[in-house]
Amino acid sequence: EQNISQLQTDLQQLQAEVTTKDQRIQALEQRDYVERCESGIVGTPSSVFTSGSGSRYNDQTVTFSRAFRTTPEVTIGLRLLDHYPTHIRVSAYVSSKSTTGMIVQFASWADSRLFATSVYWMACA
Repeated sequence: EQNISQLQTDLQQLQAEVTTKDQRIQALEQRDYVERCESGIVGTPSSVFTSGSGSRYNDQTVTFSRAFRTTPEVTIGLRLLDHYPTHIRVSAYVSSKSTTGMIVQFASWADSRLFATSVYWMACA
């Protein structure tokens, strides 16, 4: 009888601990914080903007090493700009993003001639 009573007490204590841990997990899952960041470099293929004129675009897909729990905030910064000796016109921006990757769109226009361009990127969520 004492054994059963002790087991019931132990069981109630374990159930209370599990409930407390479940509440802590739920609170952590709801918390706004950065779980992790990932970074890299992405750029255009060589000579992608050396011919043609007017608006020209090149989309580059980045796949994260593993999925984020939420869609990350992404920052990009110019790393490389290799061009002919003419007017320099280039833009780069994140055109779409998800928990598993993003697309960076590079663009040039008018008579600009670019051998290559690339950006550093960082994604955090």
